[in-house]
Amino acid sequence: MTPIRRDRHAIRLLIPPEVIPILRELQAKQRLREPGIEGEDVVDLYYGMGPAYHLAFDGRVICDETDWSGDPNYEVADARRLGI
Repeated sequence: MTPIRRDRHAIRLLIPPEVIPILRELQAKQRLREPGIEGEDVVDLYYGMGPAYHLAFDGRVICDETDWSGDPNYEVADARRLGI
């Protein structure tokens, strides 16, 4: 397992406390865990054509491009990657 590439400038989204239980319910329904994120407390945001994105409960967004480029998972530091 390759560790997630950390970035001191990683995006940190503010997750309101009242949203956490909703995300936990969603997380419980999500069974697929990509190699490299199984130790992270995340909910899956996006799977499809292109990289997968995961939202960590501390607000980090983790990108998984391993199927596309073979690069290790990384914390997103550029909001343009997310379209925000």
